[in-house]
Amino acid sequence: MTEFESQLIQHCSPTLLGLKQANLFSFEKEKIHNYATEIQNYNQCLNPLDIYIEALYCCPERIFLLVYHKEKMLQYLQTPAVSLFLEKEGYPAQPGVASNFRKVMAHLKQRTNNYSEFPHEIGFFLGYPLEDVFGFIHQKGKNYKCFGYWKVYGNESKSKKLFQQYESCRDILWKKATSGVPILTLLGAA
Repeated sequence: MTEFESQLIQHCSPTLLGLKQANLFSFEKEKIHNYATEIQNYNQCLNPLDIYIEALYCCPERIFLLVYHKEKMLQYLQTPAVSLFLEKEGYPAQPGVASNFRKVMAHLKQRTNNYSEFPHEIGFFLGYPLEDVFGFIHQKGKNYKCFGYWKVYGNESKSKKLFQQYESCRDILWKKATSGVPILTLLGAA
């Protein structure tokens, strides 16, 4: 297992196994000889499964990768409250329409690169519950009920169950991958 695969499993198992819409993680550039080619090679295998890996943000030492299910993301972005919020933030009209997807992603990359921190709407792209994204924005990241993969402002028990399921996904993939089964085989992409 390569270092890239190890990081992919550690940070993106819920998405790789279809439980979560998207995950975001950072990776040291020096650990991948040519990260653009590596991402392209994985996308060739994973895109037929509706799994995409995209560089969202690069800094001198690290690259931030968004791993996502395009159809799940489009469906979530069609939620009226999400669509309205994104449009107010300058995203193209109807961000959940497939024909606008590249423009939406380009705008997310632009906002990510132009701010000192990730724009708060990243939670919508990662599939976080609406009440948690809006709660984070309105509470400025404070007064949350609990945190795990994100800060929870809404249904605490439901979120804790999801966090446990995400951990189980990671444990299952990690155990199989460390026993020698290639990640692409595990995902049915080999």
